[in-house]
Amino acid sequence: MDLIVSAVFGTLIQNVVDFISEKTTAMLGLEGELERLHRRLAFVETLISHAEIRSFKDSSASNWLNLLRDFAYDAEDIIDSCRSWSQGENSLLEDREQSSSSSSDVLVSGKLSILSWFKNARFRSRINAQIEKLNDRLNDICDDKLVSTLELTKPNEHVGVTAVNWRQTCPLVEPDIVGEEITIATKELVEVIVGFTEKMIRIVGIVGMGGIGKTTLAQKVYNDPKISGNFEHQMWVCVSQNYSEIDLLKQIIRAFRVDCRMGETTGELQCVLSSAIYGKSFFLVLDDVWQSDVWTSLLKTPLRNAINGIIVITTRDRNILVRLQAAYIHQVKKMSRNSGWELLCKSSYISSDEAKSLENIGMQIVNKCDFLPLAIKAIGGVLTTKNKTERDWGNLLSNDVWSIKDLPDVIGGALYLSYRDLPSNLKQCFLFICLYPEDAAMSRTDLIRFWVAAGFVKSQKDKLLEEIAEEYYYELSWPVLPPLGQLPSLKILKIIGSNSIVKIGSEFLNYHVRGMIIVKIPFPKLEILQIEEMPNLEEWCLKTEENKKGDIYFPSLKKLNVINCPKLGAMPQELKHAKNLKEVFIKGVLCIMEISLNPYCDGLHIENCRGLERIGDHPKTTRVNIFLCPALRCVQNFDALVELRVAYDLLNAYAPWLPELIDRQNLLHGDNFRVYYFRVEHSS
Repeated sequence: MDLIVSAVFGTLIQNVVDFISEKTTAMLGLEGELERLHRRLAFVETLISHAEIRSFKDSSASNWLNLLRDFAYDAEDIIDSCRSWSQGENSLLEDREQSSSSSSDVLVSGKLSILSWFKNARFRSRINAQIEKLNDRLNDICDDKLVSTLELTKPNEHVGVTAVNWRQTCPLVEPDIVGEEITIATKELVEVIVGFTEKMIRIVGIVGMGGIGKTTLAQKVYNDPKISGNFEHQMWVCVSQNYSEIDLLKQIIRAFRVDCRMGETTGELQCVLSSAIYGKSFFLVLDDVWQSDVWTSLLKTPLRNAINGIIVITTRDRNILVRLQAAYIHQVKKMSRNSGWELLCKSSYISSDEAKSLENIGMQIVNKCDFLPLAIKAIGGVLTTKNKTERDWGNLLSNDVWSIKDLPDVIGGALYLSYRDLPSNLKQCFLFICLYPEDAAMSRTDLIRFWVAAGFVKSQKDKLLEEIAEEYYYELSWPVLPPLGQLPSLKILKIIGSNSIVKIGSEFLNYHVRGMIIVKIPFPKLEILQIEEMPNLEEWCLKTEENKKGDIYFPSLKKLNVINCPKLGAMPQELKHAKNLKEVFIKGVLCIMEISLNPYCDGLHIENCRGLERIGDHPKTTRVNIFLCPALRCVQNFDALVELRVAYDLLNAYAPWLPELIDRQNLLHGDNFRVYYFRVEHSS
């Protein structure tokens, strides 16, 4: 793959620079040859960018890049051999210094034996010959007649922003959607869907070319109040080209609050889904469908037991919707010029004054993007790394990438520009991600370890490689992944069934952004937050170096649900400042020992928290339910409490905290205080 050469070559140059400064180079007498190699590599690097562009339509450029790629791999092998030899020599010297010298061992300089000296001399000679051959080989590559036709370009030195389309969609609506086209289309589709009077299963299609906004339209429809008001259950599934039948079925089953472990095979899960959906209504989005069999062979039979249902399918292929006999097909239109310009302004973070001076050239860029939202956002990501001047924007507009006609459909000029704008280390990390199938589940921790092990991460002073790799992760995620904390209109957020998440940290608020201007108050309109079925979640921490004392968190939050997170040890203390929080529901959090959550909440429900020892400091809470908390010893500072519901499991019939609490509340509220008793069975 020609695109990998710039990534590999940038890393090779850095390795050569690092190697020159190492003691091994002096020990082997390689300084001169390596300096010569470095000068040649720096020159070749300036040619690679243009060669990559040419390679899409010029086989000679592609062959030249293949020669460079093979050269880079061979050079890396030689450097690795030298470093391995150096480590072996250091280990040998340490062993010799620690052991006493034998009489038969003749030392050179008091440390190395004559035999070792001859072995080292042979290795030095061999390595010097290999480096010389590398230089001669690189000279031959540079003498190729193609080189004289290539333009010099300055390699990327910054840590840039990518805007590649990593396909893993969700029903969350992206922030700051622009254009009246999508508003009109959303209204039209919603009216069509709620206008179906006869109860039956129907397919509604959204069709259009890649990057035109099919997913965004589906998200808008999915979140429309008229949809949620007409269907009992809503589900969103990103299908893509290589989907797993079992994972897809489990994802839908979870939406019905049914244990998907009841089935293991496709057939068993289809039966579970059929039973769960019997007699109910549902609204299902199948995003990015490439084959009709996801419906005909997998979902059609189990979903027919529903009393009413709508399946919205987004696809590039209209024939799929025709074969499935869709009741309605919506063709997504391209953006208008004005909407495209508005999106580019927001994607590139330019001010209103800057927009006035850049409007003319910006409109030309929008036109180059063919009015496709994905392409416009990709170019916007590139422009965030440029100066907000007509000169820099003009250089991008005149880039010859736009004229390439043979780019693969999945790349396109705008997306290729966003890839090319990355530095070599991030290109390698991104290309590593591309080895995964679409929609593959990736653990961030595992991905970071892979990058470090593969040598993609450049070392920095006073930083662990894992810390640097995590920064790479956020560079490649922004702005592709929706910044949850920065969604200005997000009202409901549910995080369910994320088995790989161990910690929720600063990325939840989205403070972890490279110098971007972010809103001062994360989640400004979030009203309902639910975290559920996260078996490995151990830590939830909102405090970071970036936020300050007095920062406001969740100013609009009214309801918090934390369900079945058995390893979670504590709730974030910053939730105390959520002044509008009214209802808190905590269940199945087995490791938490203390709940002192929010003095403003009105209702508090705590159930099956086996390690809980103390609940306190809720002076404004009027209603409390406490079930199955056998270790609880202290409940205090509930001055406003007037309604208490308690239950004893059969193993812990006596609650030592209860009499004292009842006496105190009777003194405070007299007959207005009520206690309701329940007896429940012990559950594991």
